[in-house]
Amino acid sequence: MSQKVKAKVIKNKKKFPWGKIWYYVKSLFSNAICFDISTSLKWFWSIIVFVLVLLISVVQPTVTNSQISGAQIINSTASDTLNYGLVDYVERTTNVKEVEKDYTIKFDSKTNALIGEYPYENYNDYVVNGDAATAVIKPFFTSFHNGQRMLDIYIGTTYSDETAFVTNIVGSNPIYGDASKEKREEYNKVNENFKYTRSTTCVIFTKENIYVLLYDGNGTQTAQLNGNYKHVLEAFPEAANSGTYTFDQILSTGITSSLTAIEKRNLINSNSASFFHQVYIDPVFTQTWVTFGIYCGVNGGIMIIMAFIIFAMTRGKNNPNRSIKLLQCFSIAFWFAITPALISITLGFAIPQFGAMLFLITYSFRIMFLSMKYLRPSYQ
Repeated sequence: MSQKVKAKVIKNKKKFPWGKIWYYVKSLFSNAICFDISTSLKWFWSIIVFVLVLLISVVQPTVTNSQISGAQIINSTASDTLNYGLVDYVERTTNVKEVEKDYTIKFDSKTNALIGEYPYENYNDYVVNGDAATAVIKPFFTSFHNGQRMLDIYIGTTYSDETAFVTNIVGSNPIYGDASKEKREEYNKVNENFKYTRSTTCVIFTKENIYVLLYDGNGTQTAQLNGNYKHVLEAFPEAANSGTYTFDQILSTGITSSLTAIEKRNLINSNSASFFHQVYIDPVFTQTWVTFGIYCGVNGGIMIIMAFIIFAMTRGKNNPNRSIKLLQCFSIAFWFAITPALISITLGFAIPQFGAMLFLITYSFRIMFLSMKYLRPSYQ
């Protein structure tokens, strides 16, 4: 009997399609390949590319915005007025004038809200020439250096309209705004030893929010900040041991009798930077998401507009690409945005001042080169 011989089956291993991968990579800089890919692949790949391009193109402005810190106001131009003033507030030096000598700015550790009943409209000492809604509101704390007002601190915990209260101080108030010279002079007559000669850096405490306006020695506004107290104890946990904590306690954290005067002032400035960073966390978070949404809308809108432009450009009688459909035009617009998105995220962090515009500029140029070489009509 003859023996049966089994045939040996040799399996061919599938090779990884490096050539195809390289073909897609070349589409990043080859308009011809990118054009072929965008008009041949199925529509859902274009949707995926559209979403990826949107996310990549907004990374730089979103990350840059999220890194903004309230502490920057301490290190900004002409921050000396705020720094000197806060040191005076803690040390209660001879450079200080207070309406309420024994008053402290106190917060509730559980609610992170300002404690106290200090409606300005009930205190004649705080206002001049009229009620608190229209009058010049006097600060409860003022710091002076070399005859110049350095810092004013205002408090309004139970004022009926917080927005009106703050607007009155920073807007219509003749000290900060463009109100009449007569009203300013009237205030200076009442407060002969503490006259206003220019716009002054101010910190405004309300029940749940804080507002800071920074002015230089010439009365020119250089920075502003607004936030809340919700995250303050995250940086100063030791202040939460009791039911309440004070602004003095926050600024004095870590100060001991062994420190020199310069070391104490540096530590107060460091604590105030941490405090302003914490109060600005929520506004930065909100602003970051707003920035993300705006740039997604702008960049996405530009890509959609480009798709309609490509469709309109290929409708001519003599255009060889007249057979391209509208959905394919969207695909072209989306695929051609990949390279500009990668350029924007690569160069955006190197030159952040132009990061937000890099995608729009490079994308416009690529679509322009595409239209000049591949989408123009053919004349015989």
